[in-house]
Amino acid sequence: MIGIIFSSGLIKEIAGGIAEGEPLIDHALFYMSLARKERTAICFYALKHISLQEKTVKAYVYEYPFCELVQKKISIPLVNLYRGDGYLRKERSIHKIKELGRQGIIFLNAVTNKERSKYAVYKYLQTKKRIAPYLPETSELNFGHLQLYLKKYRTVFVKPRRGSKGNHIYILRDLGHFYQVFQVLKQQTLIKWIPKNKLYQCYHTWFTLPRKYMIQQGIPLKEYKGNKFDIRVSPQKNRHNRWQVTGMIARIAPPGWLVTNLDQGGQAKSNLNKLIKPETKQEIRRLSLRIAKAIEKRTPQAIDLGVDFAVDEQERIWFLEVNFRPLRRKVWIRRHRTPFEYACSLYRRKLVEMSGGPG
Repeated sequence: MIGIIFSSGLIKEIAGGIAEGEPLIDHALFYMSLARKERTAICFYALKHISLQEKTVKAYVYEYPFCELVQKKISIPLVNLYRGDGYLRKERSIHKIKELGRQGIIFLNAVTNKERSKYAVYKYLQTKKRIAPYLPETSELNFGHLQLYLKKYRTVFVKPRRGSKGNHIYILRDLGHFYQVFQVLKQQTLIKWIPKNKLYQCYHTWFTLPRKYMIQQGIPLKEYKGNKFDIRVSPQKNRHNRWQVTGMIARIAPPGWLVTNLDQGGQAKSNLNKLIKPETKQEIRRLSLRIAKAIEKRTPQAIDLGVDFAVDEQERIWFLEVNFRPLRRKVWIRRHRTPFEYACSLYRRKLVEMSGGPG
């Protein structure tokens, strides 16, 4: 049996659908269809329903071939796929996963908020000789670094170390006698012009907790029809225990914007032929797999990544960041299939190992 970990809210929706005789949520139906194809049993549960003392969980079980969803108290599955809303933050949940992990229970994609730090990932990848040349200069945020980067690069990005959806990004441009500042928040961009002698004052107003931010050199992004774009690649572990690229899209910024995130109004384009050279696309694909294999050594439970790249005006490739278990719009839900297939394959391999069989 494969465990599918949802948020408490989704589990309540499943319970409500069953009680009222209403159609189940798309998330549950999707995994149930995959379970039928894989001829395997699955269960849905939230982490709070795990009992460490009893080593059980209250879950909604879907058993092939009976095809009925029934609530039961069961032993915690050997292999579990985390599909919660966010990263693991609650100490109780993290403790449960760590304790069960020591007992041989596997939790795929269960990445903690601390582990997903973009700056920590950057520092780790900086030690990899075949990846480091693609990294833009990046440092922890302090006022000295901000001054240095503005002088050196003229345009700099200040990002939250654990940000998502493009929120809380600051972009600063040195325009000679003043700085132009773009502040991105919830699909809005605030634009300000500040005198250079006001930078210190503004810095302390904007960044009351600078340790939560990182600073990165600005990359002069290539443009498509006058709009800047970057590349999102989806490396995933497949049923053969190998990393594969299951998707690659360009994210095109709205007119006049510097941020490409789809949640900030960016547009997705899957055909990259008019944006970058074929050899650039192939190099990005190879580099994304190289990064995925490196990340796997640091965070073995991560099997589903979103790796962001920039291509500059000279067609040079730059690594921007890694997103663990990236959020995807509904039209891309098929990309959740590959991690599930890996979970099923891993489960079968573990059963063979436990039985003392070959492999």
